[in-house]
Amino acid sequence: MSVTCLMQHSAVDYVRMTWKQSGMRSDQFSNIWPKLHQVAQQAGNGKLETEDCKILGYIGNRCGPVFIGRGPEGGIIQASGHCAQLVCELGLQPDNVPRLDLQITQWYSSYDAAVALRGRDEAGVAHASRRGRKPARRYIDGCGDGDTLYLGSRGKKSVFIRVYDKEKESGDEVYESAWRYEAELTDQYAVDAYWNLMEAKFGEPMTARLVLGYLKMRGLELKVPDQAKAFDIARLPKEESSVERRLRWLETQVEPAIQRLLLAGVDPSDIRSRLGLL
Repeated sequence: MSVTCLMQHSAVDYVRMTWKQSGMRSDQFSNIWPKLHQVAQQAGNGKLETEDCKILGYIGNRCGPVFIGRGPEGGIIQASGHCAQLVCELGLQPDNVPRLDLQITQWYSSYDAAVALRGRDEAGVAHASRRGRKPARRYIDGCGDGDTLYLGSRGKKSVFIRVYDKEKESGDEVYESAWRYEAELTDQYAVDAYWNLMEAKFGEPMTARLVLGYLKMRGLELKVPDQAKAFDIARLPKEESSVERRLRWLETQVEPAIQRLLLAGVDPSDIRSRLGLL
């Protein structure tokens, strides 16, 4: 019996963003926490508690899967799961994005236990025709508890692919007959993906195209219900410099807001004061 993909969902699944010590004033950084706390509570149905903790040398606050902290080098925000998507949608302007995970989850018409195994073989055929060093492949037979496929290696400036049985991994009936395809990006791959997704307002179509592109890099051609095409990662626009990015942000976001405030009769000195220009 033929198995078809009935539905899919794409989103950011993990994000870690950092600021240099000089990149954000202390009060500005602290003002983000209420928004992050709201995101965490929204995902946790208001049942999550806040705790003080230390992560990666940063000291701060954690509420469920969301963390904000400061350290000698500056500040950090990280989030996982659904909260990662919501945090990205806040439109924050970090100095760096050391890691970004993107995912596609597909629900099939019936349970298909061989997705990871077929993926291993498909990637092997694709890699056989390539010159140079071949990306690592590792297939784990779950013996009925869900198989997993890893493509590539973790490290600096890496694209690491995970394909796994989401139904068996989660134990949640919401994921019945579902498989998860994740692209774990680090360093420049993460930075470029973040800012290109920012341009697309972290919309699902662009996220899906990027995941398809990273899968293709590692030898997998994933079929999707809407026939979306994989983004050619080699042609992904590169990150602007932090100065260029901030100047463009001032022009496209801050300037229009200031014009609206002036039209509303707000005193220019009050605006300069709020911007820290006095």
